[in-house]
Amino acid sequence: MKRWSRAGIVFALVITMVIVAVPGKVSAGTNLFFSSPDIAPGLWTWTSGATGSEVLPDTLTVPAPAWRLLKTNGLVISGPAYICHEFTGDQVGWVGDIYMLNGDTWTKLVTTLEWVPTIEGHQMACAQAPAAGTYALFAYWEKPDGWNT
Repeated sequence: MKRWSRAGIVFALVITMVIVAVPGKVSAGTNLFFSSPDIAPGLWTWTSGATGSEVLPDTLTVPAPAWRLLKTNGLVISGPAYICHEFTGDQVGWVGDIYMLNGDTWTKLVTTLEWVPTIEGHQMACAQAPAAGTYALFAYWEKPDGWNT
């Protein structure tokens, strides 16, 4: 009888060790460059006498331009202004552009990357908004030269 008890205990221990040692689901992890990191934190800023406010992305019903992802809230302004939004994505291969909503299409504006107010400030994507309207920052990832992935 003792022999069977020991055998049962040993069997139970072996089964427990096998169950514990077998891994569960395996995940390759998340690649931060292809997931959606926060590459455009913060709020819109603009200069001039124009008034403005941010609108949530779900209120922008016009699809994004090809190969681009919406990275910010929209900005609705009352007149021409120089607009900027923080954009740190270029440091990890993202290309960002500010677009103006024209009817049912997005029109790309000339977008520059600047340190605002100086190199000790924030890196911003900026553009001259030519008129009152809705604006947004879109981005896409482009493999940087010399990147080995």
